[in-house]
Amino acid sequence: MEINFGLGFGCVADIESPSEFTRYHLNSAKLFARFALNIEKENSTEDVAENIKLDHGSFVSSAIITAVAALEANINSLFVDFQKFYNPSIIDKNTKAIKDTIDCFLGDNLFDKIRDYPVNTISKYSTYRMLKIQQDINPSDKQDLIFIINVRNKFIHFTPAWKSQSAPKGQAKVEQTFLNKFARNFPPSPFLTPSSHVFPYQFLSAAFANFCVTRIASFIKEFNQLTIVKI
Repeated sequence: MEINFGLGFGCVADIESPSEFTRYHLNSAKLFARFALNIEKENSTEDVAENIKLDHGSFVSSAIITAVAALEANINSLFVDFQKFYNPSIIDKNTKAIKDTIDCFLGDNLFDKIRDYPVNTISKYSTYRMLKIQQDINPSDKQDLIFIINVRNKFIHFTPAWKSQSAPKGQAKVEQTFLNKFARNFPPSPFLTPSSHVFPYQFLSAAFANFCVTRIASFIKEFNQLTIVKI
């Protein structure tokens, strides 16, 4: 497996963002994913030392966590301008037209909620893109980003491991969806043992880390190219 961090857009430094932390996080994620890949290349799946498996799992999980941090840093920086510009005291006819468009596409009064209150990352991206170019995020982008964010959340807010056949009843449907998507698209960690639980251990592979980093990096680059213009 080769990791193409270029993605046709050069290095992380080529990504324009109002937040330097977007690029810091992306560069960290890229390095973590590369370290994980090097470990997989240099070690067989048999008799791998525990410290090697520990390093590998740390690099993969860190790649995913910092890639999502980049996604959040980017839109949070952009959103500050959005909230400043759409102050209730300066709403005019043009602003009202944009508000109506956003409400139509994304739900009643979402414009007001976003102006006044924090909301989730995907809603921020959807609304900001609607504001700038009157188009929502591509559905496939949204689906992939939600999947990556949900996996990140599973790492951050960790609960005891589960196997696909024994997930708690209330979580079974969501977790099975995770497993199905993962199994269709990515090889599992090469360091699994017969006793390894599906989550998080199957997800700890360089291939999955690469997917998360490159998918988020390419999304941020395209999104910012389309939307970072003067209002």
